[in-house]
Parts: sequence; structure tokens; C-alpha cells
Amino acid sequence: MLADDLSIFSSDEQRMAVEGVAKALLPLDINVMVLGRVAMLYLFDMGRASKDVDIHPFPMGSRDIVQMQERLVAIVKEKGGHLRLEPDGRSMTVAYPLADRFIPVEIVLGGEDWISSEVLEDAIGTGTYVGHVLVPSPEHLLVMKAEAYYDRMAERGHERFKDDMVQIVEGTERNRKGLDPLEVQRLVLMRPPRKHSIMMDLCASVIPA
Repeated sequence: MLADDLSIFSSDEQRMAVEGVAKALLPLDINVMVLGRVAMLYLFDMGRASKDVDIHPFPMGSRDIVQMQERLVAIVKEKGGHLRLEPDGRSMTVAYPLADRFIPVEIVLGGEDWISSEVLEDAIGTGTYVGHVLVPSPEHLLVMKAEAYYDRMAERGHERFKDDMVQIVEGTERNRKGLDPLEVQRLVLMRPPRKHSIMMDLCASVIPA
């Protein structure tokens, strides 16, 4: 079974699951990019607990998806895990086996309403590999969080995305690098025009002047 909402996984468990899936897909010439909070873990070693991890496989084609499913099922089934393809076909969730339980790994396949292919290609091209795992730049991650905030403004709890943005800024400052405001602006402008104003203001509100 997949972990329920009460299951919380440590940073080490998250890394084990991500890297296990990444290694499993290497023979298929499929790489993975980490997303969301697990990307923050890779970027800043924040040690954040989480109930799941999100990754994006690339490059992908229709045959690749079938091969990926078959390989992951073969690997996790041996230890009692399983894979669930979501009805819309845009993601699949793997119950990745750890020592005594399973961690949900959501494999986000994409879709233009999630993130454009242009943005994904840019994130892949500017990302950095940590072992077999690609980590997006801090600027990409910040703008992804800003877009998630925009897309969920009508929902309860959307402020958590701004909290994540603050931690991304703090993480870059702790690494003595800082964010590039011009790069952030470029990435915001890659989003639909209707989002620009709110996303620009949101990013400006968390980036030190």
C-alpha cells in the first residue's frame, strides 16, 4: 500500500527513494529531475521531512512510458511495492520499498497545463546533476513555487508555497550565492502573461533588495 497522509519520511529516506528510482531508469536512458520540497533538500540540504517525493523523468516518449512502467513494476514488486498510473495519464505513483515501509514517489509526466515544455527544457538545461539526479536551479525552483502559489490562490493552504520561497531565498543566501533577479524575471516571463504581475510581485516580496 502507499503511505497514508500520516506517514512522514526523513531526508535520508527521500534521497533513498529518489536515487533508487533514478538508478532503475538509467538502463532505459531516462533521467530524473527532482521537484518541490525534495529539490530544496538537494539544493540546500535542509533536512525537511515530507510525506512523498516528486520527480520528472526525461526525455520521454510514449514507448518510454510503457518501458518505464514495466521496469519500475518489476523492481518494486519483488519487495511488495506497486505502481499506480493516474487516470489522466499525466503522472504515476510508485510505492517505493524502504526497509520497513513504502514511500510514494510521484512521477510527473507533464502536460502543458502543469508546466510548458519550454520551461521544462530550460530547467533541464540549466540544472545541476547530483549523482544520477538532476536538480533545477534555485531560480527555477523559486519561480515554480511562485506559479504554484498563483495556481492555488483560491485554495486553502496556498501560503505554504510562499513559505517555501522564503526558505529558497534563505538557502541561497546561506550558500553565499544569492538569487539572480534578472534570471527570476526571465523565468517568470516564460509563464502565461496573465500570471506575470502577481508572480513578479510575489518574487520581489521575498528577494532582498
